[in-house]
Amino acid sequence: MSTARPPVERVLAGRYRIVEPIGGGGTSLVFRAEVVGGGPDVAIKQLRPQFAADPSLRRRFLREAELSRQLDHPFVVRLLDTGEDAGGPFVVLELVRGETLRQRLDRDGKLPFGEARSIFIQLARALDHAHSRGIIHRDVKPENVFLTAAGARLGDFGNARVVSLASVTGASLTWGTPEYVAPEVFVRGRADPRSDFYSLGAVLYEMLTGRLPWSRAETLARLAGHRDDSRGFAPTGAGESVDRSIADLLAFSPAGRPASGEDAILRSVPGGADLIAIVQCSACGVKRPQDVPRCLSCGVEVSSLAHHASEDWRLVLRTLADDAARIEALLRLIESLALPAEGPLMFLTGDRAMYSASELKTGIELPAVLFSRLDEPTARTLADLFREHGFDAAAMKRRLVKYERPATGANSRSLIHVLPFPLIMGASMGTFTGSYLVGLGATAAMSLFVVATFRQQGRIRAVGASGLLQLRERAAALPEADRLLVEAKTAAASVRAPDVRELLTDVAVELFRLTQRAAKLAGGGAPSSEVDLLRRTTAAGPIVLERLRRMAMRLDDLDAALAGQSEGELMQTMARLERAAAAPDADRAALAATRRDLETALDRRHATEQERGRLSAKLCQLLGHLRLVYRQALTMETPVELEARALEAASAELDALLAAPAAG
Repeated sequence: MSTARPPVERVLAGRYRIVEPIGGGGTSLVFRAEVVGGGPDVAIKQLRPQFAADPSLRRRFLREAELSRQLDHPFVVRLLDTGEDAGGPFVVLELVRGETLRQRLDRDGKLPFGEARSIFIQLARALDHAHSRGIIHRDVKPENVFLTAAGARLGDFGNARVVSLASVTGASLTWGTPEYVAPEVFVRGRADPRSDFYSLGAVLYEMLTGRLPWSRAETLARLAGHRDDSRGFAPTGAGESVDRSIADLLAFSPAGRPASGEDAILRSVPGGADLIAIVQCSACGVKRPQDVPRCLSCGVEVSSLAHHASEDWRLVLRTLADDAARIEALLRLIESLALPAEGPLMFLTGDRAMYSASELKTGIELPAVLFSRLDEPTARTLADLFREHGFDAAAMKRRLVKYERPATGANSRSLIHVLPFPLIMGASMGTFTGSYLVGLGATAAMSLFVVATFRQQGRIRAVGASGLLQLRERAAALPEADRLLVEAKTAAASVRAPDVRELLTDVAVELFRLTQRAAKLAGGGAPSSEVDLLRRTTAAGPIVLERLRRMAMRLDDLDAALAGQSEGELMQTMARLERAAAAPDADRAALAATRRDLETALDRRHATEQERGRLSAKLCQLLGHLRLVYRQALTMETPVELEARALEAASAELDALLAAPAAG
């Protein structure tokens, strides 16, 4: 009886003995292997033969792997070694015992909240570790998360780019799964750390609900329409704070997302949402933090506004054009100035017959008091702002209100019905006193009183009412902090790339907050031991901002260098060269020279991409750190030293980055 022969033993590079296949993807195969000479088993990842034959893909595969070797974190799958065998590149990874998050979700549907949150925290910290080393994952999804007894492990760093490049050489592959990939990666082909946090938000939502926030069709529709509807998903059932933190992670624009894993973790706890509300600039419509009294897009300054219980000035909206666009503009302006109203704001304009009975009952008649209990400067500032936008508004004090004729004849008709009353009263007075002159005088006086009362009826009824809205109170920027905002506006104007400009202004806002707070503490009589720290804090802001501007300019230059042919287009050209070289009459020497030029261009582009990723990761890390410092500053009694050290560390970090050689 014959026995089956064992399979032929494979040993890679004389160091790793292949034992069995354990997985694979569109571009690679994964095997369990023994280490020759002893040691724990490892996982070997190899490019599939059709891709290993492409020199450019082979080099890119190894370069991405080498970049990931610097990662060493308990929640990251460690890369141990790289090499080539018979022309085929391979990487050696620690062998993770356990299932993937995808396998777990396929089996159980969704995870208990405590377990999902624990995995989320571990992945957020793994990403922080990678980003601190300038490495962006680009493909965070359940298939790349391994669940072990010791916790979650994030793997497959760098493979997403190899998959995307392989897809343009002939394989029917796509880069990542659209439901997990951030919009800017599709729209601009650029990823930074906040792109990874978008993917993490989708993973967290799926762990809690067993489904993705949006279907593939909805995801593609959002991309096509540039729709920022991050709060349009169904609630997770885990609470408002969790849903709000997921909405932040899934914000369409990177500027709306956390910049660090720790920031994302803090936002997901009850009461840990972003401390600052976001409003729209009334002049240009760009979103900005409520506590920043200057728009960094158009430069318009928002004056200090506040309620005063002892003051009696009001802002009155007198008339409003019956035009949908004007009403929408009014509501947008009100939204930037007021806290959310209890109910919908519907101003009654035009023909009243067009409104239903319920609308007439709940609608707002004009004139209407929008804000009350204001001091005179605030009331006049608001009135000027409304008039600048073309609205008929006025600052009024109740006892100084003057009559303006109502738009309708309602008061005139009421006056006709009431005028007989003073005539009867005058005749009675004349009869009672026996004097015709007394009766005539009483009639005239009563008539004048009634007419005056009815002439002011509409205006007094409106102005005497409480304000419809609660004003958002804004504090004026201190001079030191305001100068920083002016410089930030100038710096942002010199940056071309929108995502780089957003990143610069986000960091500038955090610098403004710390500088503003330090200046307030200094003016409030801080202890003498802290005075020097306060001065260092306020002095460091402009220095850090200038270094940020230089960093942004370097990122702009890198973007310009990447604006030519894309990496995919270069590789498609190389694939066509390979086909042309196979023709019998091909000029192989000329084609080989062209290929070498293309490979050089690819290498240069890869170095540029790597440099851009490193700089953007460092800037996001700085932004996340400053946000955490500010959050701590609001909860600590003496955070001055923390603030000063944060700015000094940021300044030193930027100095080191700026001193590093730029990509060739």
